[in-house]
Amino acid sequence: MRSQNTKNKQKAFTVIELLVVITIIGFLASAMTYALTLTRTKSRDTARQQAVAEIRKGLDLYFQANGSYPATGGVANVSLSTIFGQLVPTHMSTIYNDPKCPSGDLSCNYLYIANSASAPSAYSLYVPFERLAACKFYSADGSSLIFGSLSPQPPLCNY
Repeated sequence: MRSQNTKNKQKAFTVIELLVVITIIGFLASAMTYALTLTRTKSRDTARQQAVAEIRKGLDLYFQANGSYPATGGVANVSLSTIFGQLVPTHMSTIYNDPKCPSGDLSCNYLYIANSASAPSAYSLYVPFERLAACKFYSADGSSLIFGSLSPQPPLCNY
């Protein structure tokens, strides 16, 4: 009689075991999603840092060739894209857009401010990072330039 009971019994997972496995898979999936998002964010910030380095080189080359930085026409806090026409292709090879913004969307580009409307001798750049704090870069004499529309004023970038 006992042999019949063991033959009819099927091996299967219990509901509790299935729930434990599903929970573990859910935790692993959420951890992977977070890691992937973090990696993408770091990648975009690295691209921003590289773009700013190239932009600053282009601005310095422009200054060496013209004796001043690109003028903004008296407008403070202009999108950097408004002065790219003065930099590309002579002083920079390409126009940089923010990695997170769609191409052509100029609303989230870096901001540029010059200390003079006609022949600026200093500039300041505002850079919106994701993981790093938003900050500004500036030329030798541009530390006093402020971004009027930004409150509080961004700190100096240290990278």
